[in-house]
Amino acid sequence: MKSFKGFRTKLKLNGNDVEKKDKYYTLSVNANNWRKMCFSLMVVVVFLSAVLTKIALTKKVNTFIVEKSGNQYTVIGDVSSVAEVQKKASEQEVIYFLNEVIDGIKGLPRNTEVYEKNYRKALSYLSRSAAKKIDNYLKEEDYVKKVENGKTVEIAFNTGDKISENTYQIRWRQTTYTKDGEVESNINYSAILTITFTDVSEKTLYINPLGLMIVDFSQKEELL
Repeated sequence: MKSFKGFRTKLKLNGNDVEKKDKYYTLSVNANNWRKMCFSLMVVVVFLSAVLTKIALTKKVNTFIVEKSGNQYTVIGDVSSVAEVQKKASEQEVIYFLNEVIDGIKGLPRNTEVYEKNYRKALSYLSRSAAKKIDNYLKEEDYVKKVENGKTVEIAFNTGDKISENTYQIRWRQTTYTKDGEVESNINYSAILTITFTDVSEKTLYINPLGLMIVDFSQKEELL
């Protein structure tokens, strides 16, 4: 009976017979397989890098502005589209925001936290020099004492007119109430505001969508 115990398959490597179980042959085959695997991985990495680069160059990310009112959300539009609004701002839209600024600064609710919030929002429409002028008017009208004494101020707008390309006139009645809710004074004011438009950023778009900036402010009392 023949025994197959010592039988081994002969292979050729560089013209020489090599036993399949030879450890050097095994190491050579493993090294060759690793080289093939590394080359394949390099090809895959190069391919994925090219794809990701193409996506990064062609992919456009849009930032949308969403307005919340209670539990309702309204999509106003993307940043680039909404920013175009300032180029088409009508006279009525400009007057609306000027009224909002005056109301935010001179309208004094009983809740001082609300007033501070309105005041900070209005500042986003004011240049440094215009803000300083308005602060001086607030000092003249003793707003600090009004707050300390629990008084409130209500603003009622009369008219708003465009005088020139960058100048508007806003007229309003300013009613001051005592802590008990009694009318203390009624004063009519007229203000001349000089404006300009600045670039709108994602940070300021929600607060100031027109990029409207008040660079000068001058008010006086009126007799109606």
